[in-house]
Amino acid sequence: MADFLILPLILMAVGVLTLILWRLIVLASGLFLIGLACATFFTEVYGFYLLFTEPELYTADLAQNGFFSFTTFFILFNLALFVLIGWAGYKWKRGC
Repeated sequence: MADFLILPLILMAVGVLTLILWRLIVLASGLFLIGLACATFFTEVYGFYLLFTEPELYTADLAQNGFFSFTTFFILFNLALFVLIGWAGYKWKRGC
């Protein structure tokens, strides 16, 4: 009789462990996305601060590294963000 009860007990234990691991993965991914958003926000704010207070850093970086510089990435990232926000606003205004 005990042999018939061991298999459902093992399946329930594996199911509970799987559920716990799934919840931990969901929590970790949420914390990762929050950290990524905070890092992006910090980079944007500090990048604009440096752009207006010390613009020679941007020109020196662009002269030294060319197309693969932080300045190029910063400009392209902000343009892409601007286009994405404009597109999302357009879609939201249309109601689709």
